[in-house]
Amino acid sequence: YRLHAPAFVDTREHRDMLLSMGPVKEILDITRQANIALLGVGTVEPGKSRFVEFTALSAEDMKRVATNCGGVGEIGAYVYDIEGKPCAAEYADRVVGLSLHELKRIPLVIGVAATAAKALPLYGALRGGYLHTLITDEAAAQGVLRLFEQDFHGVGIEAQPETEGA
Repeated sequence: YRLHAPAFVDTREHRDMLLSMGPVKEILDITRQANIALLGVGTVEPGKSRFVEFTALSAEDMKRVATNCGGVGEIGAYVYDIEGKPCAAEYADRVVGLSLHELKRIPLVIGVAATAAKALPLYGALRGGYLHTLITDEAAAQGVLRLFEQDFHGVGIEAQPETEGA
């Protein structure tokens, strides 16, 4: 199935109009019944984000998202912060697709992302509980582990003392 609609539109009214259209509503209803979702996890960091290329947001908009609400990543064009909480409501109101809350209802959500630049978005997505499985590379995985260590233990992986017999 294909959703023939933009992921992101100019106004909330445009989004509401698209969501009420039969073909769009039908595909989204089918998607809500999915047992498995395979999703890309993106960064909102200007200069590294492909999000700007595929939405009506500018690099300046993305800077505002990162600065004003602490946005670190996006899934399906919905932005979330380091704790995985949705943010940037003024932009979320313009997304055509399943919300982050709706994604949580899918039994198996697989996130896909690679490179060190995706560590922060992946960390936020994992903390938000949006992903059950992750497909990534070593650089992103090590970055996520470093963030975990810093957040929960107050140290970086490199700073941990080695213990004998461990």
